[in-house]
Amino acid sequence: MPDNNITGITNINAAIDTNKSIAEVLSSINLDEKGGIFLPYIQRDFVWNEERIYSLLDSLMRGYPMGTILIWETDTAVNYRRFAKDYDPDDIDYDFLVDDKNNKILRQYVLDGQQRLQSLYIAMHGTYNNENLFFDLLSDTQSGYVFEFRSPSETASEGWLNVKDFLSHNFNSLNILNIIKKLKRDNIFPEHCTEEQQYLMAENADRLYKTFKSDHNIPVQTLRNDIPLKDIAEIFVRTNSGGVVLDATDLVMATIASEWTGANQAFNELVNIIKEMGFKNPRTFILQSCFAILLGTAAMTQTALKDFASSERQNELRQNFPQISSAINDVLHFVEKLISDASIHNFKIPFYNPILILVAYRYYHGQNDWNKNQDIIKSFLLTAFLCKDFIKPTQKLMRELLVYVSNNKKNLAFDLKIITGIFNNNNRNFAVNPYDLLDTRLNAPIANLILYLIYKDQAGYNPDTMTIHDHIFPRARLKSLKNGRRQRYTQNQYDSIINCELLTASDNIAKGAALPKDYFNAINFSGEDKLKKFLKLHAIPEQFGENNIDLYDLSNYEKFLEARKIILAERIKHSLGDLVSVNASTLSSVIKKLLGRQ
Repeated sequence: MPDNNITGITNINAAIDTNKSIAEVLSSINLDEKGGIFLPYIQRDFVWNEERIYSLLDSLMRGYPMGTILIWETDTAVNYRRFAKDYDPDDIDYDFLVDDKNNKILRQYVLDGQQRLQSLYIAMHGTYNNENLFFDLLSDTQSGYVFEFRSPSETASEGWLNVKDFLSHNFNSLNILNIIKKLKRDNIFPEHCTEEQQYLMAENADRLYKTFKSDHNIPVQTLRNDIPLKDIAEIFVRTNSGGVVLDATDLVMATIASEWTGANQAFNELVNIIKEMGFKNPRTFILQSCFAILLGTAAMTQTALKDFASSERQNELRQNFPQISSAINDVLHFVEKLISDASIHNFKIPFYNPILILVAYRYYHGQNDWNKNQDIIKSFLLTAFLCKDFIKPTQKLMRELLVYVSNNKKNLAFDLKIITGIFNNNNRNFAVNPYDLLDTRLNAPIANLILYLIYKDQAGYNPDTMTIHDHIFPRARLKSLKNGRRQRYTQNQYDSIINCELLTASDNIAKGAALPKDYFNAINFSGEDKLKKFLKLHAIPEQFGENNIDLYDLSNYEKFLEARKIILAERIKHSLGDLVSVNASTLSSVIKKLLGRQ
């Protein structure tokens, strides 16, 4: 429950509505008419993965409470966005809408509960990463209710029910017999299914239907009076204090807009430039850059929020925003050119932490120093994107890196040895482990960068035409293998980057869904030398491994992954060269001096 006794906020009247069903609440999402539910621009991004969604659904099926949804109902002009119906975790790009002040519409804005409502909206009406939600009708309370996102092309069969299709059906009379009839019509029951199993599956389908459409299991708390936007932002901070801190950067826009009338125009101009360059979440990145430069931290702690909200900081932001914009532009153009020159297709920035370091460096050292250190900055950036200790750096590590790059008193160069030493002093490692990289899935943001490292120095590699991600062992064949009723391989295994090769469009069509043994035999008909060149280019092990195991046989897929992983790791090591390594103790005094400890 939110705290209604917030300092500086008075006359907050929150009413608990009658509990509503999931379907009733979801029916108002993105509704352009009166009462539609949307997300105010102070909301952070949707961050739940598949497992978090499955856990929520399992809890609801068990009858556990899902927690109160906090709504702000107002006709105040607010920048807002819609819920995503078809969510792609690798392509998040929100368009903010502006309320028409001359045509006030009473809307509902979600202050607490976005992750839950967005998850349920996807489950009932949309897709996650182009996949529909399915429910295992043979799962139960004891082992847990099992849900899984699957390809829309997969039919609901073998006990798996397409949730969206099933919930869209309106029963004249909801009872077990009618549900059994529908499941039979839709061929849901597995072969040789007993009457007892059919009844169990129908009960689970009935439970799913009631959980979404009949049970009043969502308590909604609504703030109905006119509350200033700045106070709403404060309420939002309080109610979301347990969330992911760094993702809360958009909260600050409410404070900025209340102090600086031209803020939205200034930010939107930069947002549009960044979007045209192809980078995602531009508003969040801009705010993170402002914090890094003005506060020396990328963490949105309560202390930092309070500092940034002060009149002194807001004046500093207004005065320096043109210079901050220029720094952001230069850094992102550099990243854009780096990706283009390397022909890294469809590259998505995996995280912004190292780019924040570069924005601060460019801001404090100016364009001349920035231009002089391009080669070193390139090495830093490629290593940083692949360095697992840069994914979630500690606040202390980020502060010390920002202190170092912000020190322009002695015109310091951008020194990778110093950066490595700062990592070492924080018990972190600024280096790349190739074996860690090869655990990456094909849809991960850094997948194309890893593939670039695997192929870039190889004879016969054409980055302009070899752009198709092909599964060496076809995905469909791997997914068809079962251990009992469960799939033998997880998505991490069949979508592993180790099972990927880059082909031209014509080669990919020629290969089709052939298993490697058949495809490689076809290549061999054109000459053994051609097959050897093909295997070398793609770092594919020869057919037989230890103990004469046939690595191209479908039953030995895991052995194939083990063998190819060794070859790929060596390929990546060669591409990266010797990464910077330094003894932290030899730099200790230098680092302490740079960080102001002496």
